[in-house]
Amino acid sequence: MPTPGSHGRWRSIAATSARWPPAPATCARGRNRDVLALLAKAPDADGLHLQRALAARSLGTADAPRLAEDQGRRYALAHAVGTQPELRDEAEYLLTLRGDAAVALALAERNFRDQRDYEDVDILQRAARAARQPQALLPLEAWARDARVLLPGSAS
Repeated sequence: MPTPGSHGRWRSIAATSARWPPAPATCARGRNRDVLALLAKAPDADGLHLQRALAARSLGTADAPRLAEDQGRRYALAHAVGTQPELRDEAEYLLTLRGDAAVALALAERNFRDQRDYEDVDILQRAARAARQPQALLPLEAWARDARVLLPGSAS
């Protein structure tokens, strides 16, 4: 039986992602009002704040710009004090809330060197498409081929 970090588990997650997307951002697609309601009284943690900002942007709420700016300040503060925010989350922020595909791609590529979950693949693929840099997906494709993993969005 595959261990939690094995390729078998990843294949299983990737295969079921269409029915049960594991990423909070992916879960929020189409259910952004539910996300905002769920997170209204949630702790003020960076990851939860990002989900709130993403849902607000998707819905076009009046506080969406403020939430995006707040998230940017959180990342700036983390960098100023010498800590590294979660690369995947910061890449999502840059891509979705700031529209900076090039910098988001750079972070997604760095993240993929160590993280290979569904969400990591998703942000790398979206950032590479948005930055119009398909060559950035070559390491992902090589890994998927070697690991015999079917990538989300692959033909077969």
